[in-house]
Amino acid sequence: LQMAEIIFQGVSDAIIITDAEGCIIDVNHSFEKIMGYGRDEIVGKKPLMFMSETREASYYYSLWEILSKTLRWSGLLTLRAKSGENNITKLKIVAVENHEKKTTHFIGFFSLVTY
Repeated sequence: LQMAEIIFQGVSDAIIITDAEGCIIDVNHSFEKIMGYGRDEIVGKKPLMFMSETREASYYYSLWEILSKTLRWSGLLTLRAKSGENNITKLKIVAVENHEKKTTHFIGFFSLVTY
């Protein structure tokens, strides 16, 4: 567990963990730095709060539908930071399943894309 915590807090990629219903349960320091939110501000909320107005809400809902069926998703996604700035990110989301093959969590990893 100690090694997992060191990795979680030591990587430069932002990490966000949700429960099976999509409620945020944890983020790492890189997430806080990139998105501008403190952990205490977003735990219990849904990642849809980071929706950018560059996409229709239906796009984000369809992403979660795909994720629930395939248990993974990756691609470029624009996320709105606390400042209101839209960040283009390279995002990968994976589902975590228990021994009964039931999804228990989702973990998202992302980094900023710069041009």
